[in-house]
Amino acid sequence: MADACKPINVDFTDIGFVSPSAALLISSVMRRTQVEARINEDATGFGYAAHIGFFDACGVSGIGNKVGEASGSPGYSPIKCLEFEDVKRQSRQQGSAVPEVLQTRGENLARILTRGSDPKIMRVVTYAMREILRNCVEHSTSSTLWYAGQYWENSHTVEVAVLDEGVGMLASLRHNPENADISCEEEAIRAALLPAVSGVPLEQRKGDWGNSGYGLYITRRMCGIGSGSFGVVSNDAALLLSEKGDTKIPSMFRGTLVVMRLDTSRLDGLDGDFAERIAREGEIEYEMRTGKKSPASSTSRSVEI
Repeated sequence: MADACKPINVDFTDIGFVSPSAALLISSVMRRTQVEARINEDATGFGYAAHIGFFDACGVSGIGNKVGEASGSPGYSPIKCLEFEDVKRQSRQQGSAVPEVLQTRGENLARILTRGSDPKIMRVVTYAMREILRNCVEHSTSSTLWYAGQYWENSHTVEVAVLDEGVGMLASLRHNPENADISCEEEAIRAALLPAVSGVPLEQRKGDWGNSGYGLYITRRMCGIGSGSFGVVSNDAALLLSEKGDTKIPSMFRGTLVVMRLDTSRLDGLDGDFAERIAREGEIEYEMRTGKKSPASSTSRSVEI
């Protein structure tokens, strides 16, 4: 249902390059209303935006590819929409856990972006996508999620972004009574990036694929080691963490966006055991903070491609 009573006029005539995170965020906002778009096919960024399904994702029909129509190629993964029911159905058909299905999605995106030529980048992107995707599926209460990626080989930069239109991090974390003191979205974002913080109570975190609260923590730490940035938008709060510090950004969004950027020329600290090493550090940090033990799940601490 549209949020507005009358269409909003949107001027795309000077559109330039649209990054994955910007494409997902803008299109999500556009989908919530009726859009009357002004289009200039000669604009610098029109061809790329049309090809990756940006206009279709915005609710503008008949312009460029539909979402999911373009298959992607080395350097970019176009906008994809993932239905949670499709993931669960595939999981049942394969006799595998939902995160295993998402692992495959992450591998495919990493392979497209890098041509499968750099094992180190493959490991990092696959791990990050698996953990960010499963976080959305397990906690958002949304029925769909959206994702996209870009690899700028010349500048050694990779960006992946995942968006859902669910309840946001505050409501998700407060499903766990241990998080009752978290009072706003900014606090929820900061808490979600700590080790062993989850919307799932401690006693329910069982099994290899149990939600142990380490996925986003390890992914955020990866960005610090890889000289990148990690950004989260959750409803009315947005936080960008980078080498320059934490930046708070005003937000009027509804849902959650997670975006990761890495300098692929500076991944020496992310060897094959990086998740295990970071998980151990997180377990120590959690015990020092709370006096309790809460180990990372076996899959959160492993990287497999």
